[in-house]
Amino acid sequence: MLLNEFYEFTYNDWLGKFFKERDVRELGCLPIDIFKELIECSIRSEDISFIQEESLKETLKTLS
Repeated sequence: MLLNEFYEFTYNDWLGKFFKERDVRELGCLPIDIFKELIECSIRSEDISFIQEESLKETLKTLS
């Protein structure tokens, strides 16, 4: 998870590249309270765009 930079890309492009280059294994579940804190941290990022910020805020609302 990269919190200090944001990139625009399609999910399918990322997913294809990610699985092509790595052996992916699920290690466990991230507790919802930690996930919310990560989203809040991302929202406070200095280089986040308005659209990205609004998207993260909407995501955060669905978790509350």
